[in-house]
Amino acid sequence: MKNIAIKELRPTQMTHGEREVAKKTDDYRKLSGHDLKMAIAEKACPHNAGTRGQALRY
Repeated sequence: MKNIAIKELRPTQMTHGEREVAKKTDDYRKLSGHDLKMAIAEKACPHNAGTRGQALRY
């Protein structure tokens, strides 16, 4: 599994995807250390690399 910074994600479903990424970002910012690592590990999200190398979540 490849780790990607949340701020690097670019949702492909614009309206729903943007809201979901914003909520996850807010939720994850409230966590730290072990709790953050566990939350991220529990909710891995599939993504593809875009034409410019950016991570596209689907």
